[in-house]
Amino acid sequence: MKTTIFVLFIILCFGKSDDLQLINATSQKWTSGIGISKGTKFFFSFQVYKSSDKLSINGVWINDKLLIPKVFGIKNKQRTTNFNKQDTIMLMCTEIIKLKNKDIEISEDVKEKISMPYKYNGAALIVYKIGKKEKYLEIEKIKKFNPLNYPSKNQ
Repeated sequence: MKTTIFVLFIILCFGKSDDLQLINATSQKWTSGIGISKGTKFFFSFQVYKSSDKLSINGVWINDKLLIPKVFGIKNKQRTTNFNKQDTIMLMCTEIIKLKNKDIEISEDVKEKISMPYKYNGAALIVYKIGKKEKYLEIEKIKKFNPLNYPSKNQ
């Protein structure tokens, strides 16, 4: 019985904190049409319980890489960097791999020299701050969409 309650508690806690709650997490691999880059786009949507003057989202750990997200709220069908308590916000980040003569170069959107705050078990770790206090939210699973292959100029 105790084990069942503990498992239910863990399931309910993944993707939720007192500050924000995950609505959706998706990813989509892509390849450029001219063959010089490829990567993966990640999208996360949250309901926030703090306003943008108190809450800031600083990074998204995917595997062992820190991606820097673009964060925006949706108001009147317009993107905005300001959001209020109970608003829905979107995070978008991209891991880009530039292919040059078979060498692989990771784009500036990925910060590899920063060490992970801790070893997490989920698919992603959201790094955010409430005031000056850094906090973390584990994302258990990211839904994967089919890859997107952009057409080349010749097609």
